[in-house]
Amino acid sequence: MVRGEPAARHPVVHAGRRPGCHGALGRRRDVPRQRSLSPARRQRNRRPWLGRDHRAYLDPADHSARRRCLVKERSNPRAPSPDPPRNAEQRRAADALNAVRQLDREDEKLRERYRVYTERLGPSILTNGLGQALASERAAAGPKPEKPEARAHDYLYRNLTTWLCHPGGVYQPRPGDPPDLLTALVTGSEALYVRAQTEALAWLVWHKKFCRAHLPAAKDREED
Repeated sequence: MVRGEPAARHPVVHAGRRPGCHGALGRRRDVPRQRSLSPARRQRNRRPWLGRDHRAYLDPADHSARRRCLVKERSNPRAPSPDPPRNAEQRRAADALNAVRQLDREDEKLRERYRVYTERLGPSILTNGLGQALASERAAAGPKPEKPEARAHDYLYRNLTTWLCHPGGVYQPRPGDPPDLLTALVTGSEALYVRAQTEALAWLVWHKKFCRAHLPAAKDREED
């Protein structure tokens, strides 16, 4: 090809055209020649497509042309994680259920009284406030609870203390110090007090249901 000569009329350019190939207007249309593929490329083109996560190939050294498939391991999306995240409502329910299960080895009298006191605590909080309701529970338990009634009051007070003063709860006790809910209610801010009362009522909703399901009902109407 001579420099400056139009390429459209050069015989070398039109050498690869096939005869009889014309466009819609009668003009001659160029049909490019197919490039010859290398043996490796031909081998790759013969691989069957098995999906996005699969790889199949033909072993060149295997004269019987047996197909070997390597399947990529895929994790099961429905398999539960070892520690699935839980929302606030699930955490309340789990703690309320664990508190009831701690009474499985106690005598029937204590379990009956505990169910009765749990039913009364919610209305007492709404009437007198969380501080006075918990102070009444603490006073009914006494310094050394021995009777089933006193121990039931002590169990209920300690269960609420554990929930409201746990790591991530409303009140954060100092490292090494036992949680003291009454002191935290008295010395804390008003915003924390309101939050603690709301959280206690939400926890009691689950706790009362679990008490009705797992604890026996009281046979008498003992007032204490």
